Amino acid sequence: MGIGSGASSDLVNNVAKAGNGLSDMIENEAVLSSTVIKQLKFSKSKIIDQPYLEFKNNYAKMNLNLVSKNKI
Repeated sequence: MGIGSGASSDLVNNVAKAGNGLSDMIENEAVLSSTVIKQLKFSKSKIIDQPYLEFKNNYAKMNLNLVSKNKI
């Protein structure tokens, strides 16, 4: 989350992208509270659905079904 007119939108967007997160730029203090609430709800949503781990013949097989947070 970038706060203020001096915040770098490129930095905020790239950090969010690298962390599979959400980016927001806040220039108006009036929307700060609603943006923080949106970010917190987003952070609590699941990103892995039905993880699966199988051991067979000394090998492990793992499947992580990633959920696109863009659909949340």
